[in-house]
Amino acid sequence: MASPSTTPARRRARAAIAAAIVPLLLAGACSSGDGEDEASTGATDAATVAADEFVRTQNLEGDTDQPPEDGGSLVIGIEAETDGFNPIANRWAASGHFVGSAVFDPLTTIDEEGNMIPYLAESLTPNDDATSWEIKVRAGVTFHDGTPLTSQAVKDTFDGHLGSIITSAALSSVSDVEIVDDLTVRVNMSEPWVQFPSILASQVGYVVAPSMITDLDTARQPVGTGPFTFEVWDEDVSFVARRYEDYWQEGKPHLDQIEFRPIPDSSERLDALRSGEIDMMHTIRASDIAALREDPDIKMVEVSFGEEAFLSLNTQQPPFDRREARLAVAHATDVDRYLDETGRAGVAVPARGVFAPGQLGYREDNGYPEYDIDLARQYAAEYEAATGEPLSFTYKGSSSVENLQSQQSLQAMWAEAGIDVQISTVEQDTQILDAALGNYQLIDFRNFGATEPDGEFVWWTSRSVAEPGGVALNFPRFADPEIDAALLEARATDDQAARDEAYALIARRLNEESPYVWLERATWALAANPRVHGIGAAANGTLSTLGAKVWLADLWVSRSTG
Repeated sequence: MASPSTTPARRRARAAIAAAIVPLLLAGACSSGDGEDEASTGATDAATVAADEFVRTQNLEGDTDQPPEDGGSLVIGIEAETDGFNPIANRWAASGHFVGSAVFDPLTTIDEEGNMIPYLAESLTPNDDATSWEIKVRAGVTFHDGTPLTSQAVKDTFDGHLGSIITSAALSSVSDVEIVDDLTVRVNMSEPWVQFPSILASQVGYVVAPSMITDLDTARQPVGTGPFTFEVWDEDVSFVARRYEDYWQEGKPHLDQIEFRPIPDSSERLDALRSGEIDMMHTIRASDIAALREDPDIKMVEVSFGEEAFLSLNTQQPPFDRREARLAVAHATDVDRYLDETGRAGVAVPARGVFAPGQLGYREDNGYPEYDIDLARQYAAEYEAATGEPLSFTYKGSSSVENLQSQQSLQAMWAEAGIDVQISTVEQDTQILDAALGNYQLIDFRNFGATEPDGEFVWWTSRSVAEPGGVALNFPRFADPEIDAALLEARATDDQAARDEAYALIARRLNEESPYVWLERATWALAANPRVHGIGAAANGTLSTLGAKVWLADLWVSRSTG
């Protein structure tokens, strides 16, 4: 039988130390969560957050005790294709980060206990008020084309992000970057940013080769400093990379080759793992996770810390430019029923706010608009009285079979409140773009996987709101002065109690105004066949972002079993 266990992994929330975010993060909605919500009536312990209830492992006992074997290849099934692999120019969801972290290294990363540490950077040093940070990169590192890693390459990467329509909003506090010496840059801020190192474990922290700055076509032939060097990309079929012999971490990677195969249908991905067509897969589908738990041979890590699945309501368009319309949908959404009808009950955990128990800003009493069909009908009637039109809208969602089931469940639920809803489905990469462009009324999404709340700044600040038709990482285009003030207050201090209060205010404002309707806290699972070793590193609780990881270099396969 499988032997599930809970890891003792812990997270520490410290000033200037945080977990990764993903600029323009995860499309694809309505996914699963895991763990048990714990009641809390006040601030959490901000210094140390136990992740035990959020991380579950299976068949990994003693896995790290074996010495790694070098050689062999590994095939990983991923949920979607990506439009390119230049972190400056392309939209990366979970799969994009999975592939990207094979080719690129981030400046910072997360250790086994969830702490932010230098990675490609050797050190990060702030001035007294964190309005300037010096980043020194490691000496002797080369890109895959033989170009040395220098401060100029780091500056060029930052400058590229600052001018990028995709990622610039994530660096809105950065005013400029200057070269100090051959290996050091100084990043100057327009305001204090104590938690700056956290952003460098995300998409804006990947350092690209100079050739990728001058030629954006290299998005199809990425060049980084990572453990694997690009070999071939057959779009929608396979991305293959081979061991980089001059990798700066001695003795790594262990694999000769790593291959990523996009298999959008989750059930097909599961079948491919069971048949041996692939060696490893990631999934967010509750039914897959439940089935994998019953497999006596499968190795698995599940992580459900943070990231929420939710509905984003476009406040720049009718009907959701009016609060009563947003509250009507919120009160008409019975999340427990939704999880039951979609087969997620038993794996997923309902979300009733943006923060999970144990995170900064979490409160049990957070103003969440609970399911109340009478209130929903009342708000829908108020909307019709004010506008002369019945409440109706188009629900845009991702086009997988399982997501359509989720969309239809919600559509039927809202109809009971007298709300007329049409469903429109699109592919995942289109969904990301539509969300950023505001090309929707209501859209399903998942995001907010950063264990350090500063990682969510870009999604909630009014700086990320654009005019209709413009790119906005604040997807609901919701501008709130109270949220703006709290974000800046939390960014400028290392007083964890003050930060906790600021984030609690943000969570309450989001629930009071309802630009988001929460569904569940997502569970990501990484599963592998018995010959694969090294996936236990994902038990640091950061699997939900799949970016800026060290563990791809740590993966190895047993030659004796395949």
